[in-house]
Amino acid sequence: MPADNADGLGAAPAREADGSYAPTLQTESAPADTPQSRRAFLRAAVVRSAAITGAGAAAVAPWRPQHFGHFQIALAAMSPTPGPTATASHKPTATPTPRSAGITIKGLAFNPATLSVPRGTIITWTNEDGFPHTSTSDTTGVWDSGPITGNGGSFRFTVNLAPGTYSYHCSIHPIMKGSITVIS
Repeated sequence: MPADNADGLGAAPAREADGSYAPTLQTESAPADTPQSRRAFLRAAVVRSAAITGAGAAAVAPWRPQHFGHFQIALAAMSPTPGPTATASHKPTATPTPRSAGITIKGLAFNPATLSVPRGTIITWTNEDGFPHTSTSDTTGVWDSGPITGNGGSFRFTVNLAPGTYSYHCSIHPIMKGSITVIS
């Protein structure tokens, strides 16, 4: 038996005149038909087909079925050790659309003056007065819109606060007050 025939299943692949390997398999060397022997035979076929991959026109395309004895396989579907396939444990979920709420500023008042929203809600203050206002939390640093221009200017704030009630005011017109209650 030639030294380069490590699989022990017949003669080594023959070389073409250009030095490439020709696809040859000795089907009479196929072992008995059992799952274990078929896997061993397929592993040997994979080793041999690897030797002819990329050998030009003489090579057999990996998607073309090859016949080995009484069963047929597609080289692209071969696996050295068939087994269970892994499944992803993470199932993609749809990103929920954020909720939104609106507060209108008109006539030197916030409308509604009190608002209850779940965490993650986007609140938009829209100034319909003809002069600027602000939406500034009574607790420093929670949010401050800065001047919201009149006649349609707006400010958006995403409520990522702990559950509770948050009072706010207009820093330009301190008589304007409102509150937001964050619910879980």
